[in-house]
Amino acid sequence: MRITLHQPRGPREAVAPPEGIHDEAMLIKSLILTLAREAHAGVGVLTLSIDLAGTDPARLVAIGKLIAMGEAGASGGMH
Repeated sequence: MRITLHQPRGPREAVAPPEGIHDEAMLIKSLILTLAREAHAGVGVLTLSIDLAGTDPARLVAIGKLIAMGEAGASGGMH
């Protein structure tokens, strides 16, 4: 699994641990940290590619649901 940023500033790696991205939870964490870093740098539009080889789509959905439930709980269920 790998996240590569293409635009702006040419190809470069996303935020990831030195040992790489080895599971779905780390993939999502790396994506969120990369988005935060790029937004902090003032990037308005980001083009990236994500190598999903070895991912379990059901696990990605389960992690997404856990994040959504955590957000709903943190905001009292109001958006």
